[in-house]
Amino acid sequence: MPTNGAEISVAVANDYINDFIANYFDTGKAPVKSMILDAGLLRDYLSNPVIQNIKFMLGERTVVENGIDKKVFTLIVAGYDANGNYILTPSGNVLDHTTPCPTMCPTAGNAANDNIVM
Repeated sequence: MPTNGAEISVAVANDYINDFIANYFDTGKAPVKSMILDAGLLRDYLSNPVIQNIKFMLGERTVVENGIDKKVFTLIVAGYDANGNYILTPSGNVLDHTTPCPTMCPTAGNAANDNIVM
């Protein structure tokens, strides 16, 4: 079975990011550059030891920007167990409502950049 994840260098990550921005965001094929999820929400969900893997699924939802409905990509996060069965949050949900960037990007610190800079 292929690896379900690995660390990559910042340089490789930035190459991937730049390719996505150039090929999708800059051409209008994708309305976002990135999506932001609260780390505490993710930590709480992943504290369930039954979760063996995490599936990240792309979706589309509507946000209101300057009083206008705008379609943005979102990232639905759902963990699953060793048998491939989804594990829901204690309230029976999965994670979503990522913050779309450029709609609501960080404006301070090095996370305000499109690339990973230190």
